[in-house]
Amino acid sequence: MDDVTLIFDWPIITNDNHTENAKCEHSMTHAEEIGYVYIIPIICGLGIIYTIINIVVLSQRCLEGTPYTYLLALESSDLVTLMLVFPIGFVRCMSCNTQDSAGYGRRFYEVYIMLPFNNISATMSIWITMALAIERYLYVKRPLLSMKYCTIPNTRLIIAIIALGAITLNISYFIASKITDCNTYDLSEFGHSSLYIALSWIRALFRNFLPSLILTVLTCILIHSVCTWKIPHHDSEHRYCKEHHHIMTNHQLTMVLICIIFVSLLGNIPIAFAFRGVATPIFGNLNTDLYRNYRLVANILELVATSTNFIIYCTMDRRFKIVLKDVATRWCCPWKRRNL
Repeated sequence: MDDVTLIFDWPIITNDNHTENAKCEHSMTHAEEIGYVYIIPIICGLGIIYTIINIVVLSQRCLEGTPYTYLLALESSDLVTLMLVFPIGFVRCMSCNTQDSAGYGRRFYEVYIMLPFNNISATMSIWITMALAIERYLYVKRPLLSMKYCTIPNTRLIIAIIALGAITLNISYFIASKITDCNTYDLSEFGHSSLYIALSWIRALFRNFLPSLILTVLTCILIHSVCTWKIPHHDSEHRYCKEHHHIMTNHQLTMVLICIIFVSLLGNIPIAFAFRGVATPIFGNLNTDLYRNYRLVANILELVATSTNFIIYCTMDRRFKIVLKDVATRWCCPWKRRNL
């Protein structure tokens, strides 16, 4: 490789412009400067606030159940992603002086903290979304299997397996990069190896393309099921009303999931094509403004997708809104507590 690069594959900020000649960060285009220094920190800041609210609400006991257990884990991994990406704008804005110790600290943060841990949390997010989609599919199409296997202990076990798998898939990031004497990025000897290239393609397959395909298929199935759901007729009006309430609650929860999947795909698919091995045949030279601007837009879409679940919950999930109102009341007006 003639130009030594690092790519923050997904969803963290890609950075392919660093060479052994200590190129200054201020070589960013005007669009990149606006995006990375201003837009992305604003998105992350708002997303952190929204995600913390989501975690507080979803951790309430009245929202127990396997879907909400998945959603709580999803919001936790999204929070890690947003908190790690948030400082990147300030890092890039201040990192033109690459010789001082502060410059080394900023490089260390990007290479050894943000790059590996953010990819781990991002991988967890997409896999948890996929697990939740499968859980909803079983509930809709295989209710007996859902009752047997979709339990809270099994859900927690699946989340733990997902976390372990995400760490395993991205562990090579810890040894693929290094910081040179000039405080610039470089690939380590392992990063130049054919093994690392093969692992990068495996990551792209299992973190981007395969989950996107599975989520697209499951979304189509869930949409069809929601459109054809019917409430069974019962002689007892009380039983009919109870069945109607149960179906409408799960109908609403499934619609929330469909929206979460759609937004996730909106961020996951564009960033997949920013991966170096995929982008090179499409864009050719990856130092062109076309690719760099595409990469910027893909990163912004990914972070927007990570930050918008709060809006989906508030507009589509009645139970979430009730619990949110109750939590806000207990915090702001403790004398007006109500029991759910």
